[in-house]
Amino acid sequence: MKAIITGDTLKAMEVLRRSAGGHGFSSYSGLPQIQTEVSPTATFEGENTILFLQTARFLIKALNSIKKGKGLPEIAAFLEQVAKAPTLEVKIESQREFNCPEIIRHIFMNHAYFKIVAANNRLMDGVGQGLSPKQAWDHHAGILLTEAAAAFTYMWIFKTFMLGVMSINNETVKSVLNKVLCLYGITKILDNASGYYEGKVLDSKGFKFAFAAKEKLLSELRNETIGLVEAFYYDDNTLASAIGRADGKAYETLYDWAKNANRVNRPEVQKELIELMNQNRGKLNISKL
Repeated sequence: MKAIITGDTLKAMEVLRRSAGGHGFSSYSGLPQIQTEVSPTATFEGENTILFLQTARFLIKALNSIKKGKGLPEIAAFLEQVAKAPTLEVKIESQREFNCPEIIRHIFMNHAYFKIVAANNRLMDGVGQGLSPKQAWDHHAGILLTEAAAAFTYMWIFKTFMLGVMSINNETVKSVLNKVLCLYGITKILDNASGYYEGKVLDSKGFKFAFAAKEKLLSELRNETIGLVEAFYYDDNTLASAIGRADGKAYETLYDWAKNANRVNRPEVQKELIELMNQNRGKLNISKL
């Protein structure tokens, strides 16, 4: 999960920085500092590609255990469930079906199974061409293995999120988070539409309904965004951001910080700078200030 979360966080940080326009480059926004702190997470505590391959090794073993009639750990039990299904395709007949987390979870499951089987077939193809199992793993199936691990992890994250939402007693909160859950699932499906289409998990009509459902959910959640963000309770001191303040006074704070927090803009410092420039105006080729 670490590989997915850190990778997605880095992508989201770049989207957020661009969305802030010119302010996204300013240290006063707090975004450059956050991005600097987040960037190393893709490497420390395990480089992400290596973690994907470790997960893929477990998944390939689990898939082959089915063929040998062995039992599977709970986290991989979906492989046996999907393997017994007559088809991987999830027929979507209306936009409303994407408001059902269980249907979205089913889509994730079938896609993960398709990717794991594709990676396993690639490995066997390499061995069939005369490669050793290690050579096939290292040089013949790397991309498919990482894709299989990512597909499995997204399925697991969605399931965990879904179970968490189901456990909420407050119906108002539950309703809002259910929409966030569905939006997350649909977004990840559309982000990797080619994989779902290649595996024949969704057809063109399914993608059409998914896109329409995403737009509707974004519209419905628009008025909930401030509450969702504030629920994390990051105070102004923690964020250290002029444009993300709780009181909404972004431009007043930007002006105040530029005037008082930046030493170069303080009157006493400006006076010293002017005196220094006047003393060296000949070298600097400027008129007296």
